Amino acid sequence: MPGGSAESPLHRLVRKKNPQRVRDNRKAVRAECAKLIKPGVPRPECDEFPFASSLEGAGLPAYRPAAPYGDFSVKYVPGADNSSAGGALGAWYQRDRILDGDPFFIRIAP
Repeated sequence: MPGGSAESPLHRLVRKKNPQRVRDNRKAVRAECAKLIKPGVPRPECDEFPFASSLEGAGLPAYRPAAPYGDFSVKYVPGADNSSAGGALGAWYQRDRILDGDPFFIRIAP
């Protein structure tokens, strides 16, 4: 999984500096999430990994054609959880000064 090791870090993508790339990441996520919709079932928010705020987000193949499409995951989650996680991620970026293009790692807990 991208971001899980020193050989495959994620890289911060600052929206103000790269608005189109963040939009492309989110667009790819929305397209995949649309495939999960079940008629008559209320849907919460769609979340993704790697984050839309990373160069390795779902839109990566548009910028690096050799990158495999689908090297990301999506899942519907409660909106409050999605907002809370996004806020925590943004606070971590700021607190630890993770700047545009900086590599970082995410430990995925079982």
